[in-house]
Amino acid sequence: MRRIFLTAWTIWLFDFATKQWAISALAGEPKQILGSFLQLTLVKNPGAAFGFATGLTLLYSILAVLVVATIVYFARAISSGGWQLTAGLLLGSQLSFAGTSLIGLNCRIGQCLISRTLQS
Repeated sequence: MRRIFLTAWTIWLFDFATKQWAISALAGEPKQILGSFLQLTLVKNPGAAFGFATGLTLLYSILAVLVVATIVYFARAISSGGWQLTAGLLLGSQLSFAGTSLIGLNCRIGQCLISRTLQS
């Protein structure tokens, strides 16, 4: 069981660190790696999956929370090392997705509430 949570934490931490790096290092212009042949550009995703399903982000976030809860619930029953690793990878990715989506949703709701308050 410890392997599941250690793997999930590692995946979440790596994802968080790379997102923070991308936001700080790629803001503004694209960074050229090999001239114009290979460059990194910061693109923000308004949808849930590569820009698709823009209005379904909340639904996907709820599903991600359900997947997290299911993995945590069944974690003690997983005895195979390979399945523990697989469950940890899935748990880490879903924690990252749910966190990013819910934080993004909260920011949008907060901005909406602030702008409506200021307009009143």
